[in-house]
Amino acid sequence: MNFALYCDVAEAARLAGVSDRHIRNAIKAGKIEGAKVGHVWMVLRSSAMSFERQPGMGRPAKAKKKATPRRRPAKR
Repeated sequence: MNFALYCDVAEAARLAGVSDRHIRNAIKAGKIEGAKVGHVWMVLRSSAMSFERQPGMGRPAKAKKKATPRRRPAKR
């Protein structure tokens, strides 16, 4: 294994513009080439640079609530 061609998960995440967790999930899914060396995941640098964030990735945005007019308390 030529370690000059590999980087750790944090560096791969920075190169790809995603989170560390997303890189680990992509490795396990086979979208990015990587290997576990000891207790550290090593990612092929070229694979991390070519990984592109998909527009539909991540949690959907919350729906915005409509503004409702405030009611004044009833006079007694």
